[in-house]
Amino acid sequence: MSDYLIRNPLPLKQALAVVFAAGWAAAQGSTLPGGLTFTDLTLSPNVWAHGAVERRFVIENPTPQTHTVTLEIPGRTYSGSAGLNSLAETVVVGPGTRAEVSLIQPPVGLAGSGTVGIRVRGKPRVEQPTSSPSFETYRGSETPSVLVSKGLSAEGLKTRLIECAPAASSSGHSRHSMSVTSVETYIGQCFTRANMDDLKPVRFEGEGAGWPRNWLAFSAFDGCVIAAADYEKMPAEAREALRAYVAAGGRVTFAGLKEIPEGWTETGSRADRPLEGETYVEAAYGFGVVSATVHGEFTAFTSKTLVRLCSSWYAARHPKFFRDNAGSLITEIPVTANIHVPVNRFLLILLAFVLIAGPGAVIFTGRANRRIWLLALVPAISILFSAAILVYALVSEGITPALRRQAVTLLDQPRRRAVTLGALGIYAPTSLRDGLHFDRGTEVSPISNVQGGQIESGQYQHFVSGWVTPRLPSFFRLRRSEERVERLLVEEPRDGKTEVVNALGAPILRLRLCDREGRIYETRDLKPGEKRVLVSEGPRTAGAPPAYEGLRSVAASPLPGWGLAERAERAEKQLDGLDEPGPGTYVAVLDGCPFLENPLAGFRAKETARALVAGKY
Repeated sequence: MSDYLIRNPLPLKQALAVVFAAGWAAAQGSTLPGGLTFTDLTLSPNVWAHGAVERRFVIENPTPQTHTVTLEIPGRTYSGSAGLNSLAETVVVGPGTRAEVSLIQPPVGLAGSGTVGIRVRGKPRVEQPTSSPSFETYRGSETPSVLVSKGLSAEGLKTRLIECAPAASSSGHSRHSMSVTSVETYIGQCFTRANMDDLKPVRFEGEGAGWPRNWLAFSAFDGCVIAAADYEKMPAEAREALRAYVAAGGRVTFAGLKEIPEGWTETGSRADRPLEGETYVEAAYGFGVVSATVHGEFTAFTSKTLVRLCSSWYAARHPKFFRDNAGSLITEIPVTANIHVPVNRFLLILLAFVLIAGPGAVIFTGRANRRIWLLALVPAISILFSAAILVYALVSEGITPALRRQAVTLLDQPRRRAVTLGALGIYAPTSLRDGLHFDRGTEVSPISNVQGGQIESGQYQHFVSGWVTPRLPSFFRLRRSEERVERLLVEEPRDGKTEVVNALGAPILRLRLCDREGRIYETRDLKPGEKRVLVSEGPRTAGAPPAYEGLRSVAASPLPGWGLAERAERAEKQLDGLDEPGPGTYVAVLDGCPFLENPLAGFRAKETARALVAGKY
């Protein structure tokens, strides 16, 4: 051991203590060139059907030298393969310290092996195996992906589900049929004893500091079951990540608790008991569901509770099974709405080329008695017309990319919780100069072809290249769950009037608000920062579904763009796309998308954006 470590043992001891506390990972530490050690702490499901996987690695440096280390997935690429070609990050590890590397892999197959390539500057590159799957599939399995905490038994959960599941599908479909028309049909089709026998729950072996701190680490799971004792030991950052996962559409169940923990319910909502006679409570939270049961072991879970939990997990994964072609994608995410290909003019140019390069060239060379000139004249004409088409395309279409963002946001203003489901479309006449930039808290799921995709990880997710093909539209589904300060400021009504201030960060095209007394207000064209006094239209329609609850249904939509384009358009035109808000809530159509980042920010783009916001104030 070096003199440095003998004189300064404390930093290394502290680092090792944290690593051992997080030592639940399947992969054990291995030695790298330069005396460094590498540990894989990735938490991933056995069946990867949707969501991102946060590949977490720890690099320890027990030496007295500073090292620069680059990690890249895949460790080895296959020539000509589609998918993710490179997901990389570079870190500097000081003497006696450790560095944690977090590589967020979107649901895209690797264009190579499942290993991680590691290069210590000045040393030869090496490959290390990883403990998580390399490829995603949207139709590869009919079993849910479930995470259970250390205090619970994964095998116990599987055994109890096998006991509760019917021997065959109640819908009469074959086991591997995926012709799904509804969530209920899908659940009835898949919840069978045979499928439960294939279930492979993941048991989280760590505690405390070992828990992930980014909600994307949980996003690939359909459900999580957390023991009460494990939740008590969970750091605040990990609790917040788990709560953000639920809001984004996940399912979390607490085992060993009579009630849902404080802070896990929305403003003005309460947990209900959907199972008569059962010690089980449940509440909607954002686009997801949180529940609790007093039973602390799976052996004590009743059949009704287990069936409800499994049905909830299947409901969470059902929207991921969408199948779309280019036509439906453009309809759902209309990025090319204002882009028209001048087909007639292109045909005229081609016709002129055919006439000039064919009969015209022959007649000209014949009259000049220089038929040999055809060998040079025809290629020259071809080059000339090719250049003309290129110039015409650039002049008519330009080089500015087109961008379409659309989203629905549930905004719980008192708790500052915003959860957003979004869709993104990009059309670029030429290659993007700097790729796409996303926040590290954004789940990015490409739904168009990826050819040699490259991502540089760091402060942001930098989608460098391979994600947008010139002159072909590219599409993505996005999810965000975070704390936000944007809001609609509402002053309590007086004499049938109420005052609002638009602090949502974008112009409001249409706003409908219901005060706590049940009176409805509506206004249009409210600019950012503008204050306006609203006059009540009368009482809320009795029995009308509340808009905040109604917009939760967007999460269950199998449409690639979540059905947002049509819903926002109908709502803006005052058709039937905007439900009545419930007391103390509002719903707004925004001319913009403030809760979803612009991946081309800082660069000129032809942008259209629409958002629906359902808020509680």
